[in-house]
Amino acid sequence: MIIVLEYNYKKDSLNYTYTFESIQSEIFNHLLKLCENNIREFYEIKRRVNTDFKYTNPEISDKFSKKIVSKAESFLENHKHQILDADYRTNLILNETHTNRWKTKFELIKADYTNAVSFEREIERLAEVNVRNPSVDSLYFEASKFISVYDKNASLRLYIYYLDKDLDSQKFDKRQLNKTIQKSLFTNAEQFAEFESIVSAFVQDRDMHACLEKLEKIYLPKRKKIVIDTRAIEQVKRLDSEIA
Repeated sequence: MIIVLEYNYKKDSLNYTYTFESIQSEIFNHLLKLCENNIREFYEIKRRVNTDFKYTNPEISDKFSKKIVSKAESFLENHKHQILDADYRTNLILNETHTNRWKTKFELIKADYTNAVSFEREIERLAEVNVRNPSVDSLYFEASKFISVYDKNASLRLYIYYLDKDLDSQKFDKRQLNKTIQKSLFTNAEQFAEFESIVSAFVQDRDMHACLEKLEKIYLPKRKKIVIDTRAIEQVKRLDSEIA
């Protein structure tokens, strides 16, 4: 059909035979591209390979779509369950080359949110398979923003994890949580100043353990300092001795 409509070659000619083999290869390559896109979709890779067919004649396009593409797509959809899940090593490779792939899983984690402990655990698991992903810092940053309305301590911890990854990146951005989130996290200027001090120290020494310990104390009640007025004490002593 393609040979006749596109090239008008006779069936018994040498041109027909040569062109037949060439078009057959083009059709097989097109099927391979459909298969690849099916795999990409399963593995949550946003970018797809181009599957535009080179022959634009409406009659060719219509018959090609009905006789080949539609049947191939139906087959691929019905057999998608046979595709193996990506293992740890495969996920590492996929996430390294497709740096926004974590976002799909992150949306699922947010949708299934139940408590801060489970959320942090899921974020850590997602980060593990994105360890070679240069955008892993963004994962922690977005996680810190999301959890801020549920758990302040978890939000601060995840922000420090973001900084840790950001410091390892080629460009240190040190993104700030927006003002609305800051107001929800810190009830007064003293808490915010303490947090800023902890962040500054971490940027300098990269001591994660010490940093997390300090974070745990931000929301603890602060004891008021007692200032002893020695002059008042001496005055009381003098008055006491005079009365005596």
